[in-house]
Amino acid sequence: PGAFITELQTLQDRVPPVSFDEIREVLDQELGAALDEQFESIEDTPLASASIAQVHRAVLRNGQTVAVKVQRPGIEGRIRSDLHILYTLAHLITGRIELPGFYTPVGIVQEFDAAINMELDFLQEARAITRFRNYFRNHEQITAPEVHTELSTRRVLVMELMEGAPLSALDPAEKDTAEAVMDLVIEATYCQVFEYGFFHGDPHPGNLMLLDDGRLAYLDFGVTGTLTGEMQDTLMNLFMALVY
Repeated sequence: PGAFITELQTLQDRVPPVSFDEIREVLDQELGAALDEQFESIEDTPLASASIAQVHRAVLRNGQTVAVKVQRPGIEGRIRSDLHILYTLAHLITGRIELPGFYTPVGIVQEFDAAINMELDFLQEARAITRFRNYFRNHEQITAPEVHTELSTRRVLVMELMEGAPLSALDPAEKDTAEAVMDLVIEATYCQVFEYGFFHGDPHPGNLMLLDDGRLAYLDFGVTGTLTGEMQDTLMNLFMALVY
């Protein structure tokens, strides 16, 4: 229902942020140095605040403006607690509820467990961003932020600050803009699925940004997927069957 969708959308980037004092503690622990040794400045108020992390604008010592993604303090423990509850519930309803296909309640929780563990590792995300950016390095209109690996850890991710508007902020009534953006989304999806076999697994409107220069940027690579050549062939056959 629409009301549920609207409420759950707040988890994308409008979760109440934690205090900057707590964020500073995480940064000090992860970077192993005082903030002023790594950054010229960092803003107390986050640009966005989601369920696992929040993002702050900062300026490096060399003058470059960056986005600093910092994991919420204690979030890993809370997720572990939630997973324990989900596993308990899954075991309780196993055999009492029918699910389509080969899925089981415990199996579904296991898939979620694996995915959320990947999201908690920002080094994995850094590798995924770099891989995606390299695939599209020669594309003039599709990109992803550059990662500062020397400042990134399992709980902190420092990357190029992308200036623009998320797709969730675009007005569908502006058809010229909306259609041009969707053409890029379709092209990017085609390339990911049929050419590279590596795809962004969570392309909701808050994770796609129309940059000020007209390019399409993919953000937040906590969830990605890969396709084998056999999978790509199967999808191509399905695609061709739909067309014809």
